[in-house]
Amino acid sequence: MFDIGWQELLVIGVVALLVIGPKDMPAAIRAVSRWAAKARALAREFQQGIDEVVREADLQDVRKQIQSLESTDAKSEIAKVVDPTGELAKDLDLSGIEKSLDASARALTHESSAGSTTPAAPAASSSAVPAEPPPTPAASESSRQNDLPAAKPTGTG
Repeated sequence: MFDIGWQELLVIGVVALLVIGPKDMPAAIRAVSRWAAKARALAREFQQGIDEVVREADLQDVRKQIQSLESTDAKSEIAKVVDPTGELAKDLDLSGIEKSLDASARALTHESSAGSTTPAAPAASSSAVPAEPPPTPAASESSRQNDLPAAKPTGTG
């Protein structure tokens, strides 16, 4: 920080020893170390203040970007990219379909809120006799053959 080498520190130490004296030297060293600690604390506080200002500036930039994104209409931006001239929208003209879908949705919502007026189907009772299974095709053919009159042989000979 001060770019002081060991030789300069030795000279400062010898001069301090001669001026202050060996008796008061420990108290002087404590005082100097307190001043150095205070100087470091002030430097750290100053650096934190600068860092906070930088963070706030970055946050303000981010806030501006978010506000600009909120102000843009994504739907219109996509429409501009997909159909810049507007011809596709004219060709498709889905407004009639949208209106009919809205009307259908409103009708369904109204029906569901009004409740169903059709009676519920009766529940099957467990004591009911099960119906006989339908006849198989082979069984129905044999019964039909028995119902037909016997054919007479037509032979010539």
